[in-house]
Amino acid sequence: MKEFRYTKSLGTIIGVLTIVGAFGFGILAFIGLGLSKALNSGHNTSSEEATAIILFICLVLIGFISLMVPLRVKRKAGQIFYIGFCFILGIGLVSTFLISFGALGTKTEIFLLCVGVLYLGVGYLAKRKK
Repeated sequence: MKEFRYTKSLGTIIGVLTIVGAFGFGILAFIGLGLSKALNSGHNTSSEEATAIILFICLVLIGFISLMVPLRVKRKAGQIFYIGFCFILGIGLVSTFLISFGALGTKTEIFLLCVGVLYLGVGYLAKRKK
């Protein structure tokens, strides 16, 4: 049986989900900022635009790391990095779900919880070398 077979497949799926979530967030954030500027209902949005762009870039970068690192998980350094990366993101997303309970909407919160649990599952699979 191949080593890290489930880790690679689930890591690829979670990477694609993270990238799709990042693009969904980016589109909605930029539409909201554009409408705020067009309707002149917001205050100074220059700092909000920079924050949205930085957050969008970070989410896409995390998605690409999640997509590419499972291919290098057979090496010891890649394995250690990926296990820590998955556990940190999983715990962070699950805690974000718990903190923002009722504030972001049901679909967004369920998405955060599911992606967080999947990251924890990928970290567990990488640790068990499955």
